[in-house]
Amino acid sequence: MTPEPFPPDARVRSLRMRVRYGETDKMGVVYHPNFFRFFELGRTEYLRDAGLAYAELERRGFLLVVTEAAARFHANVGYDEEIVIRTTVHSMGRASLRFVYAVEDAAGRLLCDGSTELACVEAARRRPARLPPDVVSLLRSTQGHPTGFSSNMNESVT
Repeated sequence: MTPEPFPPDARVRSLRMRVRYGETDKMGVVYHPNFFRFFELGRTEYLRDAGLAYAELERRGFLLVVTEAAARFHANVGYDEEIVIRTTVHSMGRASLRFVYAVEDAAGRLLCDGSTELACVEAARRRPARLPPDVVSLLRSTQGHPTGFSSNMNESVT
């Protein structure tokens, strides 16, 4: 899976933070798997800003399970440097979401870009489930119409 560019009409959520000491390796730069943690932070805050706390989705009996993840590394960043995590929904299906990310330093230099595909799963049965209609509506209203949107959200999930 190759990271995908931000759609031209995307609503992008930016999250600023500083690199913590525990996120660096012996060379003093962010240890590469930690970019996936940054993606998770961006995704969680994107959903929260849209009006959907992930914890609430879990209380309702749904999980979003990462089924694919990709990252492309461009530059290093060290301890206590400020980074910006940019996140948007790239596409949405009946039971899945694809997010894309860009992690930059404070000057706007691209450090890492990537994407994740998440499947909606019914928590109790651990089976694929349609995204709840209110979640679909909420993301449509905040995002516009991400590319790949299913036009018929009532089809069954296989």
